[in-house]
Amino acid sequence: MKKVQQPSTALFPVPSVMVTTVAADGRPNIITLAWVGTVCSNPPMLSISVRPATYSHGLLTASREFVLNIPGAGLLKQMDMCGMVSGRD
Repeated sequence: MKKVQQPSTALFPVPSVMVTTVAADGRPNIITLAWVGTVCSNPPMLSISVRPATYSHGLLTASREFVLNIPGAGLLKQMDMCGMVSGRD
């Protein structure tokens, strides 16, 4: 017998995500994060955790806007690169 799963906003296992924001001069910035969690399912809300010492943290604090992207396995190499390079450079 098949078990039918209902739609859910739970993220299990917790994926790595890519968070995009923008610098004051308009340059886009992206950071990879593994700390993401479900805050509420209705309405759907997620939380992220960004270390204050990172370049991205300053941009997020200044702009107060970001986009959370949940990429598939096809973007693994790009995610790896984004996780190793700083937008500060």
